[in-house]
Amino acid sequence: QGLLMERQTREGTRRQWPRCAIFSTFFYTRLCNSDRLGDAYDYNGVRRWTRSVNVFELDRVLVPINLSNTHWTLALIEPHSRKLTYYDSMGGTGKGVLQTLRRWLCDEAMDKLQLRIDEQAWTLTVPKSVPLQTNGNDCGVFVAAFAEHLTRTATVAFSASMIPHFRMRMCVEILC
Repeated sequence: QGLLMERQTREGTRRQWPRCAIFSTFFYTRLCNSDRLGDAYDYNGVRRWTRSVNVFELDRVLVPINLSNTHWTLALIEPHSRKLTYYDSMGGTGKGVLQTLRRWLCDEAMDKLQLRIDEQAWTLTVPKSVPLQTNGNDCGVFVAAFAEHLTRTATVAFSASMIPHFRMRMCVEILC
């Protein structure tokens, strides 16, 4: 998250990167209130997380999702086109995730802008051909690769064979 946002700030004026926010890995968990018994939607739990940013003015909002503490996926929100897209390297549809985020957007618009938006105006999508992992432990690297591509509007077109390269590149970026 930090490295991608730092790149945006550092290179944003030279390269026309889309205006992005990348939420904490805890955002969706808190929104679903899954740290308590039973999963329940809790807008108030994340209400203050956007006090310094209007997500509706951004081009893209990335939300990393941890499912049951075992698998990472990524949701992309594109406010201008009213589109939510789910990226899962195991091929899941993320219907519930996208519906929850759509509900959050409606609550966010009402809370921050006093604007009622039509929930049904938002399109929920899952790309037909998402790169898929070939093992049970690469989901985090896939999410990082998805995010890296999406923050610079590159086509998400890579394969599991490229994951060792992404791992090495991530290590270099962290160390440098």
